[in-house]
Amino acid sequence: MIFFANTKTLCEAESVVLWLGIGAADQLLLPWLIHFLELIGSQTQVSTVRFTQVGQSGMDVWSLGLLNVEQMQQHPPMEELTVNDIAEHKRGWAAVTSPEPTDMLSLLAEETDGLRYFRNSLRCLIDRYPHYQSGLSRWDRELLRYTKEKGPLAARIIGHTMGHNFDSDLVGDVYLFARLKAMGSSELAHPLIALSGNLEGIRGCNASLTETGEAVLDGRANAVELNGLDDWVLGVHLNSRAGKLWYRKDGALVAA
Repeated sequence: MIFFANTKTLCEAESVVLWLGIGAADQLLLPWLIHFLELIGSQTQVSTVRFTQVGQSGMDVWSLGLLNVEQMQQHPPMEELTVNDIAEHKRGWAAVTSPEPTDMLSLLAEETDGLRYFRNSLRCLIDRYPHYQSGLSRWDRELLRYTKEKGPLAARIIGHTMGHNFDSDLVGDVYLFARLKAMGSSELAHPLIALSGNLEGIRGCNASLTETGEAVLDGRANAVELNGLDDWVLGVHLNSRAGKLWYRKDGALVAA
């Protein structure tokens, strides 16, 4: 990453301007940068150019990669972060890197203006926790769904998963392909997906649901109970062997 390769420049810089959308990845970048600057002893002033919506339709700018040149040229004004802003983002970073989800849940429950975009962007990430009935995270469930509906080509499965889930939690094809392969791993006691073809590339890989995958997708079986879980959601390590599990249930998180 460019920040690691330029720590000396960052330490000596008078200011850094971060251009952001309102999606989770962009919003996490700001408190991370503040934390990183503190670690390397930099006193540089941090400012932001924050896009929220563009165009007559008011399209939400989840990421700057969604904008064209003209939209970038019509950017909002730069805003310097105040001492209070810095303190709030440090608090946000501490919450999302906590090994327990309670700190982040407390942050999300706030109704103050501080960290408003940050909080809004993170709400989608709760869906990365497994559902209490199926044991599936949001992205694993969507991959199973489109494997059934649009398979067997992995590229088609992933394309539909991305295209029909356009919100704050933008993910890429590499992330989804890794999760698709994980559900078809031969190391699982009960694979949810049967993989074939070239497993090294999205375009050469095929995927289909196993009987277990069908049962989990329908809510008749629980993937965590069948295969265990070793995953991360922000700073929380979900580990069934260690008894560290939280499930989504009725819009909340409950400890297993």
